[in-house]
Amino acid sequence: MTEASNPHSQDPKSGKHVSSDFMIEQLVSIERVSLNVSQSVIVTTEDKLKLCLQKYVSDAERSKEWIAPLSLLVGLLLSLVAADFRDAWLSASTWQAIFIISAALSLFWFLASLRRAFGNRTIDALINEIKSYSATDGTSRGDENGS
Repeated sequence: MTEASNPHSQDPKSGKHVSSDFMIEQLVSIERVSLNVSQSVIVTTEDKLKLCLQKYVSDAERSKEWIAPLSLLVGLLLSLVAADFRDAWLSASTWQAIFIISAALSLFWFLASLRRAFGNRTIDALINEIKSYSATDGTSRGDENGS
């Protein structure tokens, strides 16, 4: 039997046989063991779960809507800084006013998009919404027979 497969090894200093469990205890010091095995169970129907998940996916997709208004705003601001407006179909001051108003509108659009993007829902909010859908199906939580 090799020393690796032998559960009892010999201590080189004392020559005594030492168990592998004793060696592991000497190498590893466990200070604290915490158990967290409690679980919550959510019972709901497939259609209610689909509604919650569809709303969550829709909100997640809307969180990227800030890119278009920011791009438009940057382009308009660069045009305002670099352009020398001239009379062409409209007066130069009218062209400048159109660009300023467009930039202001894009700024408001951008800020509203940012608010929606960073006010996005969390997983915990989704789970709470699923729980609330489950609680409104005619039974209360903790009351399995509906009475």
